[in-house]
Amino acid sequence: MHNSKSEYIASAELAPANQPLLKDSAAEAILDVHDGFLAKDRVGKARIPFVKIGRAVRYRRADIEAFIAANMRKSTSDAGALSMLEDVK
Repeated sequence: MHNSKSEYIASAELAPANQPLLKDSAAEAILDVHDGFLAKDRVGKARIPFVKIGRAVRYRRADIEAFIAANMRKSTSDAGALSMLEDVK
């Protein structure tokens, strides 16, 4: 968690101008998960970075794709990071 607004701004990476930020519904469609998945993730572990603009929450497509890549498995017995749907119920 960031302690101050300046720390947050200093550590933020901006989305490229040609890649608009995604609303929850668009990001959830890319992930093929249920409505509310990302809201629950933000309250819990916030495994996918997000951008707050006032009360609006947006996602960078690159962060969604990185999350997918980090959760790729060849078998259900593969060790590694938590699966995409684990712990978000």
